[in-house]
Amino acid sequence: MPGNRKSIRLKKYDYSQKGAYFVTVCTNNRKCIFGDVKNGEMVLNDAGEMIQRVWCEIPKYYEGIDIDYFQIMPNHIHGIIMIVEKNENGNVVGANLCVRPDNGGNINDIGFD
Repeated sequence: MPGNRKSIRLKKYDYSQKGAYFVTVCTNNRKCIFGDVKNGEMVLNDAGEMIQRVWCEIPKYYEGIDIDYFQIMPNHIHGIIMIVEKNENGNVVGANLCVRPDNGGNINDIGFD
């Protein structure tokens, strides 16, 4: 239900500055289109696998952006996007290595729900 959620953004914080940002992206009307949770494991369908490929390619297409943990759920995605600094060799300065769960990961391993 758009419009009825209170923003948790800090009023005077510059969200374009370097840092790690936790984001959640939901499907339209929270329709379950990315797969199903079976025995505590997220099983991606074709749409979920496409989302995983696209998420992992974010740094390839957006300079100064890196990704970290993420979790694809049936109707939403949780993830950490980092605005980073790169040195003259193109290596990220001062950021953690990205750890990506295989095939959507186990929802119990990361704690996202």
